[in-house]
Order: sequence, then C-alpha cells, then structure tokens
Amino acid sequence: MGVAPRACLVVEDSVAGVSAARAAGMTVLGFIGGTHVGDAHERELREVGAAEIFDDMILLPALAAHWTQLAQTGSP
Repeated sequence: MGVAPRACLVVEDSVAGVSAARAAGMTVLGFIGGTHVGDAHERELREVGAAEIFDDMILLPALAAHWTQLAQTGSP
C-alpha cells in the first residue's frame, strides 16, 4: 500500500496478529470485545506489544485520532 510501517495503526484481536504487526514496526491497538476472548487475553495482547486495549468498537474513532496525533507530534 506504500505506507511506512511506523505510519500504520493496526487493530488486532489475536496474539499472532499483534506480534506480527509489532515485528513489522506498526502500532497496535488490541481489541478484546469479541465473544471468543478469555479472561487472560488482555494481558496476553499487552505482553506481545499492544499499545492500548479496548473492548468496544465505538471507542475506535477516538483512539485512532489520539494515536494519529501522537504519531504526528513524534510522541511514543
């Protein structure tokens, strides 16, 4: 797609997906709102590098705006 990995924001609900996105140098938001998610899932996503965890897609626009702003200002 022609976008640098550091400019990407990924939404992922699996440990493998978060791990892959982080290995590629992308920022990942971990989604834990699915019915398949167990009690330990939040911890597992954080352990492999999810920058933030959320459980309701209604929060996604605000989270994306926040992380976009951080990327534009050079903050972590």
